[in-house]
Amino acid sequence: MAPRYCALSFLSVFFFLLAHVTGSELRYGTVRYEHLGGNTVRFIIETQWRRGMAFPGTGQDNLAMQGDVVEVVGDARSPVGPVMFETGDGQRYHITMTVTESSASEDFVHGYTRITHSYTSATNGARPWSAALKGCCRQGSGTTFELTTKLDLSIPAGAGSPAHKALPMVTVGKHPDMPSAVVAVPVSTPGGERARYWRLGQGSELGSLVRRDPSEVFFNTTDYLDGKLTVNTSALEPGVFSLVVQASLGAAIVPLDFKVAVLSPEETLQRPVLRVQGRPPVLPGGPMLVLQGYVGYELVFTLQASTLAPERTIAATGIRSFSLPEGGMVSSSWASGEPGNHTRMVDVRWMPSAAQEGEHDVCFEALDTRLVASEQLCLALRITPQPGTGPAFSSPSPGAARTFYIRERQQVVLEAQSPNPYDVLAITPARPLLHGQTLSVTQRVEGRRKATDSGEMARVAAVFEWWADTDMGGYNQTLCFTLSTPLAAGTAVVPSG
Repeated sequence: MAPRYCALSFLSVFFFLLAHVTGSELRYGTVRYEHLGGNTVRFIIETQWRRGMAFPGTGQDNLAMQGDVVEVVGDARSPVGPVMFETGDGQRYHITMTVTESSASEDFVHGYTRITHSYTSATNGARPWSAALKGCCRQGSGTTFELTTKLDLSIPAGAGSPAHKALPMVTVGKHPDMPSAVVAVPVSTPGGERARYWRLGQGSELGSLVRRDPSEVFFNTTDYLDGKLTVNTSALEPGVFSLVVQASLGAAIVPLDFKVAVLSPEETLQRPVLRVQGRPPVLPGGPMLVLQGYVGYELVFTLQASTLAPERTIAATGIRSFSLPEGGMVSSSWASGEPGNHTRMVDVRWMPSAAQEGEHDVCFEALDTRLVASEQLCLALRITPQPGTGPAFSSPSPGAARTFYIRERQQVVLEAQSPNPYDVLAITPARPLLHGQTLSVTQRVEGRRKATDSGEMARVAAVFEWWADTDMGGYNQTLCFTLSTPLAAGTAVVPSG
C-alpha cells in the first residue's frame, strides 16, 4: 500500500502548484513614474487581477483584501515566463503588489507596485529608456501582455510622468438608437498637465493580443489630440474585450491596458445613469465638465446615480473611482426611492495642496444590484491659487458717517466680499458694542460650499442696529468692525456625513 500512498501525495501537491502559477489573470494595468533626481526614477505600476486562488490573504474567504501585500506570478509556464518588470537596461524585478481595493463579487484585487531604479544615463543612446511590465495572461483572452513605458528624464526632479485616469473596465451601451459610443481616456501629470497625443497600442505593446478591427475601435478625426476613443457598438456583440492605448507628453509615453464591456440593448436601457448633482448631464463625447477649486480649500461635490426599471428590482448600490487625486475620497453615501426607481448619492471630497495646482482628471462609475455599470463619467478638477487681493469691506466705505435720531430704530447694513467664492467671512465689532447697539450674525449672500454652487465670489452682510434713548443726545463715536475668515485654509466647510 505504501507506493499507492506516495502516488496520491504527489498528485495532490502537483495540482496545488498548478493553481498557484496560473491563477493571476490581468484585468487592467498602467505604468507611470516619478523623477527622483539624476537618473533615478520610481515606477508606479497600477494593476488589477482576477482575485481567485492566486492571491491568498486576510479576507474572510482567506483571499487578499485591502491592505494585504501579494506576489504576482502569472503563468510561469508561458513562453514569456512569470510576470516581471523590465527596466530596459537589463534589470528585471518581480512584482509585489499592495492591495488598495478588492471585490469578492467582482472577483478582483487592485493595487500598486513601486519600484525605484537608477539608470547609468538619462537616455539609452539617442533614444529614451523603455521599460515594460511583461507576463501572461490577460483575463478572458489568455494572451500575453507588455505594458510599455518610455521615460523622459528631462523633467524636473520631483515631477511625475502623465498617468492614465480611465476606469479599469469602461462600459458602453449597445442600442439601435446609439450606433457608437465615445469613451474618454484622460491622462494628466500629478501637476495637472494633460497629455498631448493618444494612439492605440501596436506591435510588441500588445503582447500577443490581436489588434481590434479599425472599424470597431478608433480615434475619430482629431480625437487623438483629446483622448476621445470611439467604440462602434453597432459592429460589436455584447461582451468584454481588452484594449491597449498609449498616451504621450513630450518624450514620455505611458500605457493603458484595460477592458471595454459592451452591454446588451436591455442592459443599456436599465443601467444606472450617473451625473453630477447640480449640473446638467455630461454628454458623451462633449466637453469635459470642469469644477473649480483653490489651493488649501476643500473641494466638495455630489454624484447621483439613478435607476429607472419599474419591472425589475434594480437599485444603484455604489459609486466609485480608481483615479482620485492624492487625498481625495468618496464619502457619505445615502439613497432614496425603491428598487426599480432608485437613487444613490455620494459626496466626493478633496483638500488640494500647493503641489497639486493644475487640472486633474478623475473618472467614476455607478454599479447596480446586477453589477451592471453606468457609463464612465470623467471630470476635470481645476486647482489654482486663491484669486485676487483677499477679502474687503464693500459697503459702507471706510470712514463713512451715519446720523442716528433719538428714540428711532435705525440700521446700517455692512457688506463685505472676497474674490474667492469658498471663503467663509465673518463681520464682528472691533470693540464691544455699548448703549444697546447690536450687530446681527453675518449672513452669506453669495458664495460656494460645493464646487457645483453658482457663486462667483463670496459676499456677506451683517446689520448694525441701534435705538438711541434720550440720554444719548450729542453722542459722537467712531465704531470699527473687523472682517475675518474664521476657517483657516485646509479646514472642511461642508460637514461630512
